[in-house]
Amino acid sequence: MQQYDTQQISMKKFNIPKRFSFGLSFSLLSFLVLFFGVLLFASNIYITNEDEERNSILKQQLSITADKIEDIIESRLYILDELESYVRVMPEIDQAAFEVLAQTMLERDPVVRSLQLARNSVISHIYPVTNNEEALGHFLLDDANQKADVLLMYKLHTATISGPLKLRQGEKAWWFVNPSV
Repeated sequence: MQQYDTQQISMKKFNIPKRFSFGLSFSLLSFLVLFFGVLLFASNIYITNEDEERNSILKQQLSITADKIEDIIESRLYILDELESYVRVMPEIDQAAFEVLAQTMLERDPVVRSLQLARNSVISHIYPVTNNEEALGHFLLDDANQKADVLLMYKLHTATISGPLKLRQGEKAWWFVNPSV
């Protein structure tokens, strides 16, 4: 076995053919391009999956929220249907009877702040009267905030919902109006 002097080796030039160095450089460059291409492709797949998962979660949350809103609206419309049924049976309902009926209805849904009955578009009955006195006798078709909804209700013969509206009482509220007899 021949012994080499380390100084001789370090001083010795290695003659690597140029085409071999080009091939090595090209191979390394090709490998790097391929590696980064695969890395980019994999990250795009990951990002796409993340976006799809986020969109799926948002769609589920929106669906749940829409269901809750629909349930809330349905419960308010049920109150209006119940009031309409009572007024059909007792068309000459007085304020005292209206207050008893409205109180029992509002106990079941404490979010509803008041119930009002309008005859010929004039609010004739209201519960609770306290803090709502200003609304009694109000002609709805003279109110720019409510006129369009009242006319739409008459035209379609169905309940309408609007809001938030600024009420005569000074508050803002959602307004459910239902045609009656």
